[in-house]
Amino acid sequence: MWARINNNGIVTEITDIDPTGRFHPSLTWIECGDDVRPRWHYDGEAFSAPPSESLADLAQRKRHEIDAARDQAFATGLDYDIAGEPDVVQTRAQDQINLLGLRAKAESRAAAGVTDAVMEFRGKSNVTHQLTPEDMIALTTAALDHIEGIYKRSWERKDAVDAALENEDREGIEAVAW
Repeated sequence: MWARINNNGIVTEITDIDPTGRFHPSLTWIECGDDVRPRWHYDGEAFSAPPSESLADLAQRKRHEIDAARDQAFATGLDYDIAGEPDVVQTRAQDQINLLGLRAKAESRAAAGVTDAVMEFRGKSNVTHQLTPEDMIALTTAALDHIEGIYKRSWERKDAVDAALENEDREGIEAVAW
């Protein structure tokens, strides 16, 4: 095996093909046998694990991972039967505003006694569905509950990271996952 090393001594690429003469001479390649893993460090003599990140940096990285997973959950949306057809209610930040507006409009129409399917909703499939105000209230309630659940899950994990950081518990921080 061969490892490509960057200027900081970090392994950036591994190959089982001898790169000698195949790449620009400025690229540093080290023959490393079978005992090399990405992100290992080469000090000029041997491979070793890179210095571990500080607890504060680890906690910050975990918070970023939680934020990314939260945002992905919003982007995934909520599977929901809309007017009898399976679809996805999108729950990204811009969709949340639309859901609140649709909810207010549905409540207003329901209060006015409207029972016909006069409200349009377009799910991720880009199919326009006609809903009654009560159906729209049910849809937006489910979507807003879904959004609230995502936020709650995110907050619980960030609180776990903060508690582990306060207790200087590296393994506790590392154990936090979406």
